Amino acid sequence: MNVLLTCVGRRNYLVEYFKTALSGRGKVLAANTYLESAGMAVADKKFVVPPVTDESYVSEILDICVGNKVGLVIPLIDLDAVVLSKEKKQFEENGIIVMSPSYQNTKMCMDKWLTHQWANKIGLNTPKTYCDLSELYKELEDEKIQFPLVLKPRWGIGSIGIHYINNQNDLEEEYGQLEESLRDSYYSNFSDNVSQNPIIIQEEIKGIEYGLDVFNNFEGEFLVCFIKEKLDMRAGETDRAKIVKDKMLHGIGDRIGHFMQHSGNIDVDIVVRDGVAYLLEINPRFGGHYPFSHAAGADLPSALVNMVLGQAIDQDWLQVQENVLGMKGIRIVTMAGGDTWK
Repeated sequence: MNVLLTCVGRRNYLVEYFKTALSGRGKVLAANTYLESAGMAVADKKFVVPPVTDESYVSEILDICVGNKVGLVIPLIDLDAVVLSKEKKQFEENGIIVMSPSYQNTKMCMDKWLTHQWANKIGLNTPKTYCDLSELYKELEDEKIQFPLVLKPRWGIGSIGIHYINNQNDLEEEYGQLEESLRDSYYSNFSDNVSQNPIIIQEEIKGIEYGLDVFNNFEGEFLVCFIKEKLDMRAGETDRAKIVKDKMLHGIGDRIGHFMQHSGNIDVDIVVRDGVAYLLEINPRFGGHYPFSHAAGADLPSALVNMVLGQAIDQDWLQVQENVLGMKGIRIVTMAGGDTWK
């Protein structure tokens, strides 16, 4: 049974985690839009594929899976997860599992406005969030919200396009500039209706930030939640973090897993201020802070492989050691080949 990681990019660590998990029972394949990436360099087999937005993308990924006995597909960027989740049935008909929430829930994760509404519906707090400037202006006038505020793309990724606003003049200027930059950008690929307002405005909540891995089985049942306190960020990704145990946050992970009913792992960002937890976003895939869980003893790749093979999960794979501090470093990965770089 082989595993395919799509949009692998520089995630060489995930390729290596799955190699160890398979332990000779199969190969780790990687797909990417270009060959020269760290993830592709360490994969057992490499496939250069069209961009996720190309109409042939799904068929090419499916052909790779069928031709190479792939049993599990792991999408590694958000739009990739949206596109592949929409076609999960095609893969299932060929005996292939795509690790993602349902198409509806994957789209919800990608739409920060819908995520805000969904979270409130299931009883979770979120920052005050607006998708309509007139409503925001009224609430500012009524003093129901105040500066500072955060502008961000409604379908954004990481910290791309985020603006921090301290007054109304900045709000009007930055809103117009962000709207212009998003109009013809790739962000429109996240929405079925590109005429929708592409920007949301939120209150800025300053507190302690946490990253959660929320892991379900393939029946959509919650299994475990790993919690990391984020100590440093770099380009929107966790750079230094500490494993913690927290009953409140674990309960939030359980609640999200129960209502999301996804398969495998998702990434959740939360900020806690004055003892109150606020959901910031959900990424429907392995997130950039999973390696801190893995370094502290978790092994979700092994759990996923055994789940696909119908074998028991070692409960040690669902445990982490508390207070382990993790820090990302730099590792150079090389690729040999005379004509590789043409």
